[in-house]
Amino acid sequence: MHVKKVLAVALLGVLRASADDASPAPPANAPLPTVAESPANPPIPGQTTAPPITTDGTRTPSPEATVAGDAMSTSVAEAAELFVPAACTAGRFQITNVKALATCEGGVPAPLEVNPAKKISLKIETAATKMVLEDSTSTSVEEVTIYTESSTSKVPVTVDIGAFPGLTALKTLTFRNVNFSDPSVYLKVAPVLTTINLESTNAEDLSLSMATADSVALKEVKFIGSSFPALPTILSERKYPAGLTVTGSWTIKGLQTELSPEAYSNLKANVGDTLAGIFGYSDSCSEGSITDKDRPVVCKASVGKGKNSSSSSSSGSASGREAEGRSSSSDTTLTIIVIIVALIAAGLAYFVARRYFCQSGSGSSSPQYNDPSVGLISKDETHGHNKLSFISSDDALREIRLEQHEVSISKSMGTGRIWAGEHSGRKVVIKRVEAESTDSHVTKALISQARSLAPLSHPNLVSLVGVAWIQGTDFGIVAECLEKGSLRSVLLDLDTELELQTKLNMCLDIASALMYLHHPSRNMYMRRLSSRKVLVNGTMDCKINLFDCHPFATRLDVPEAFGIGEMAWWAPELVTRKGSIDPRKVNIYALGVIMGEIFTRHTPYHNLVDAIGSTLADVELLKRIRREERLLPHENRREMSEIPAMVRDVVDRCLAYSPARRPSAEEVVVCLESAKGYSERHGSTTSL
Repeated sequence: MHVKKVLAVALLGVLRASADDASPAPPANAPLPTVAESPANPPIPGQTTAPPITTDGTRTPSPEATVAGDAMSTSVAEAAELFVPAACTAGRFQITNVKALATCEGGVPAPLEVNPAKKISLKIETAATKMVLEDSTSTSVEEVTIYTESSTSKVPVTVDIGAFPGLTALKTLTFRNVNFSDPSVYLKVAPVLTTINLESTNAEDLSLSMATADSVALKEVKFIGSSFPALPTILSERKYPAGLTVTGSWTIKGLQTELSPEAYSNLKANVGDTLAGIFGYSDSCSEGSITDKDRPVVCKASVGKGKNSSSSSSSGSASGREAEGRSSSSDTTLTIIVIIVALIAAGLAYFVARRYFCQSGSGSSSPQYNDPSVGLISKDETHGHNKLSFISSDDALREIRLEQHEVSISKSMGTGRIWAGEHSGRKVVIKRVEAESTDSHVTKALISQARSLAPLSHPNLVSLVGVAWIQGTDFGIVAECLEKGSLRSVLLDLDTELELQTKLNMCLDIASALMYLHHPSRNMYMRRLSSRKVLVNGTMDCKINLFDCHPFATRLDVPEAFGIGEMAWWAPELVTRKGSIDPRKVNIYALGVIMGEIFTRHTPYHNLVDAIGSTLADVELLKRIRREERLLPHENRREMSEIPAMVRDVVDRCLAYSPARRPSAEEVVVCLESAKGYSERHGSTTSL
């Protein structure tokens, strides 16, 4: 484990009237010089001189600072700069009311801390491998600049969701010569921000979220050396009271960006015709209506479509709305009716066929279910020794084969093929196919699933015990049994007290399991993820149900009935069927719903279901999805406002309507680990 060393930081010196006012120079054995000593970094007027470094790498107290208890109070300087040396292999940057500091991993000495200043710059040497901007809090910082001097060697920068909303006086934010770890840049800021600059970055989109519902002050955006696949979302996601002045040298690569009517209206109100040199407008996106061929075009979707995405980009605006379509004539109405009837007939035929061929409930027609290498022997041959020989002849299954006499079943666990049982005196859960089943596809699917599950091993996955022929006739997969049952039942049990730290751990457990499954070396996902599919053991560790882990599928199914209590966890794209579906993003949406359940201890859309019942609630949710409304399964409950801001924001990102705006499982893990560490350091035991 690497021990974090606090990186040396240089504070620019005060422009002094005479040499007598100079601060003492650092001792000769100081690891790094101050910026004021470097000819490349001349002092800035009005700035405080950094105190010298001691032999142990720390600073002596500044003469302007006084210590009272654990807090340091200083006068606020006009400007200060943090210098991240090349020796810093991986750095972290944070601003507070009493200091601005950077820490790093690598051969860098202990810190020089910068006193508060209105303008903070973070200069990163290009040899640094990455820099993470962490949660910051300050009421005095008005301007932040993150930059490297080289326009060719750019340092990767990761922006935590809590990096800027706590800077309540921040008016100007600049990124120069940096590469964002996620090119679809999503920033949460205080509403007082007036100017944002992206200069020579790799950003492919930019979207802002406001920390509070106050009026938005943003009025200037500068893009220098930027080329976007589509119109940047920031220009159309809301109306800015003062309009927007967009300057700089930038282009749009995509020929056409299609916006919802609302976003289109926002764009025209914000920038008008001031960007005519970059793109043109079209009041319709229909074929033949766009006559401008010499520049990219932003068009308004027809009523009833309401998309807010680019034909050349997967990102879209969070503010898009789908309007209700209307037919313009009786002929059109008749045509629509005929089409609907035909679609219903085709749909019925499809579902009948799918139910017949895919009763395994795998959720896809993945090729592994028809894999001839499964080598399933016919039903007439599936007796005694032949079955044992079959398992023994399969390399993957042979490693996890259990003896028949070691496994027994006791009772069915609800509907389906899940049974409670024992293995060598230990309680287990068994997924089995009874010998009486006449559908060989079912057994093939289960055996194929056993082979795909065999290599999996993670602390937050239910452990696979093995496979066996149960009672000599039924093929079964045997997994561990978790004593607390489903996460949903634990959350609804009010006798079970859950503190904030426990809830963060639960969220982290689930996100870690998804990160493991989604890894390119495995390419697996959790089918129909919900709080029912997450299980809990006696120490409140969460594990996702092994039986619902499947290899990636190009087509995912959803139940065809309303009122079964599952729609709340469905990602919008499962309902709309627009474009290709990424199983990982579907899982992330469900993760956002589950995290809301954990922190509120209420089922999703609890008030809505109570008011109109589960069936009508599903119908209402379907309407909201089709209108592209913002989805709030936790219904803005008070408990959500009491959790760490960075966690609340990552939940919001998970619930984004557009899959492209949802974080990866790894990003969620990083956020939750940061929040957990903060909670541990501050001894939070808040019970929500």
